[in-house]
Amino acid sequence: MRISSSFTQGILLINFLFISLTSMTGCKSKGKEKMIEEYIQNDLKVGQVVRVTDLTKVTHGMVCTLYPYQSYIDEKVPQSVHINAYLKASGYIADESHWAFVIAETETVNLYQFKRSRNLDILASHEIQSEHKTKLPEHFKPANCASLENAIVTKIESKNRFFLIMGEIK
Repeated sequence: MRISSSFTQGILLINFLFISLTSMTGCKSKGKEKMIEEYIQNDLKVGQVVRVTDLTKVTHGMVCTLYPYQSYIDEKVPQSVHINAYLKASGYIADESHWAFVIAETETVNLYQFKRSRNLDILASHEIQSEHKTKLPEHFKPANCASLENAIVTKIESKNRFFLIMGEIK
């Protein structure tokens, strides 16, 4: 019996995809989440800027914020295919009570999920109003995704809540 080359190529492609998905490493970083959460709530001052790399100790790749109800990264974002495959494979479910940082390195994806509260909430770039802009550092440009080399977060207070905003200094 002779097997066609297109059939063989199809089998090879399926095997490659299976191996790629099963070897894709990633994790929900519960221990680090708690350390980051405590730092943001207790040590990060309103108006202060901190590099995302200082929080996560990951230095290369991309970081995106997953806002409440956001379960995937826009396909226009570099590494979105890699990130979204991880989110789907891990069973990530977005809801109103949580937000997350998702960090994609070359071969790994890490998810840092946080519970929203009065002391730790997230503000998306499209939610920033004029009252918030006056509280942002000079040259701060809000961003939903950024390279880890440039990504920063700042903390503001508004309406008796503390919000993080991710962005870059331009």
